[in-house]
Amino acid sequence: IVNKVICKVGKNGGPLIFKSLRSKRLLLVFWSLDPWLSHSYISTGNCTTVSEVFTMPVSTRALQQMAIYLGIVSGGGCAAMYYLIQQTFAKSEYYKLAIEELKKNDIALDALGAPPLQIRNIKLTNRNNRVDGISARIIIPVCGNKSAGYLHTYCIRDTVQKRWFLQEAILQLLDGQHFSVFSVTKDEDQS
Repeated sequence: IVNKVICKVGKNGGPLIFKSLRSKRLLLVFWSLDPWLSHSYISTGNCTTVSEVFTMPVSTRALQQMAIYLGIVSGGGCAAMYYLIQQTFAKSEYYKLAIEELKKNDIALDALGAPPLQIRNIKLTNRNNRVDGISARIIIPVCGNKSAGYLHTYCIRDTVQKRWFLQEAILQLLDGQHFSVFSVTKDEDQS
C-alpha cells in the first residue's frame, strides 16, 4: 500500500511521511523505539499510524486561481475606495473654495504657468490633511506648465449657517517660493 517514504525525522523516533501511490494520499506515521508509545497507538511492526495528514480536496491549480482572483478583487476594491475618497474631497465645499481662490489669483497662476491648471489627487497618507466637523486643513497638489506645488488650505465651518469659510490658502511651489492666495486678515486689511 505504501510505496514511497517522503521524509523521516529523528533517530530514536519521530514522524515519517509516506505517499501512497494507489490512493494518492499522504500518511503520517510515528516511528518509535519506546514500547510505551507502540502500545498507545495501533501498531504495525516498529511503526505506529497516528493519522492521515492531509487529503487535498481541491487541486493546487484551483487554489492558485482562487488566490489570483481574490487578489484582483481586493486590489480593485482598494482602488475603488481610494477613488471614492478622492471624489468626496473634490466635491467638498472647503476644497472648492480653495481652488476658486487659486483660480482668481493671477500671480500664483503665472508662477505655475497656468492655464491650464491641473489639480492632482490629495495624498491620503499625509498626516497634515485633517478634516473634522469644525475645521479642515488640507494640502492640494497642483501644477501648471512651468511649475508644480502644493496649495495649503485652512477652512472653518460655521455651525449656525452650516457653511465652510476659507481662512487661509498658501501656494508653495516645489522650488520653495510661497504665494499667499487668500487670507482673512489680508482681505480685511484691503477693505
